[in-house]
Amino acid sequence: MNTTARLLIAAAFAAAVGAAETTPPVDPVPPSLNVSAGNGQFTAPTGSEARSGVLNDGVVADYGGLRIAADTVTAAEAAFRGSAQPVLDTVRLSPGPKGPGAELVTLDSQECQLPRVGFRGMIAPHLVRATRQPAEPTEPATVRYLVDLQDVGDFAGRLRRDGRWVLYEGWADHAELLVSAQLGERGLTGWSLDAIVMHGSEKPLRKAELRRPAQPANPPDPAVAAGAARATTIRLEFSEGEVVDGSFSGGIELDGAADLLPAGKRRR
Repeated sequence: MNTTARLLIAAAFAAAVGAAETTPPVDPVPPSLNVSAGNGQFTAPTGSEARSGVLNDGVVADYGGLRIAADTVTAAEAAFRGSAQPVLDTVRLSPGPKGPGAELVTLDSQECQLPRVGFRGMIAPHLVRATRQPAEPTEPATVRYLVDLQDVGDFAGRLRRDGRWVLYEGWADHAELLVSAQLGERGLTGWSLDAIVMHGSEKPLRKAELRRPAQPANPPDPAVAAGAARATTIRLEFSEGEVVDGSFSGGIELDGAADLLPAGKRRR
């Protein structure tokens, strides 16, 4: 995706959300997964209940208001210790002529109602790959995934912090999302965004950036004062749908507000 298109997406979203919201999201019952695709199917090999397959010719998926769009989606299940049924193992979202753009896929959480997802915005990377991580012996029912986002570029959205939604913007060459879910009788539920890790690029040399635009408040509120951070790597940690910690590493540059991240939580 070219820079102009990404900037248009980011600018349009920033204008739409305006000031931060204060009402927390709700998730009274596990949502259903709705998927539409032009073609493709998922099948189970002989003697196995684990499915794998490809959907293509334009794929749109919605789960609790979290909307994913791509030209092609490839996914596979695999056995998981402690589960009688196979569990989602890998997912790949690829761009193409019938996706949201010939060179991009989109992850859109603007209308997301999952309470443990503390980012509301649009990310338009070139490629997305999610891989299930080894289970933690102390949390056998927690299933974790590393979601790799390539060629992220500009983005804008709201981060939930200190009980409110605050507008942020940024740039990253590539990024990882750490997400998790709980395995139960209904499959994977209680999805949570646990961390966002943003990386700069080496060629050309450019740092990852996180910015908080000025957001008018009366009386003035230091929690929404303008600020920015640039570093080789920027990591945001979440708990129960809120940013609770953050760290910057490699050539750190800070501008404006000192509390770009929640007070007392920032690490360098």
